[in-house]
Amino acid sequence: MSTKVFRRIFLAVVVFSTVTATFLFSETQKVKAVTVAKTEYVNSHTLQ
Repeated sequence: MSTKVFRRIFLAVVVFSTVTATFLFSETQKVKAVTVAKTEYVNSHTLQ
């Protein structure tokens, strides 16, 4: 296997994992935000 091919594969893997990590992170942030919003909504309505 030549270095050029190896480097290309390596770059592809790095880019792919970065994109996946970013996507997963933004998804978990969305879920967290929704959960917090729901909790605050329920709390504010239960207290009254």
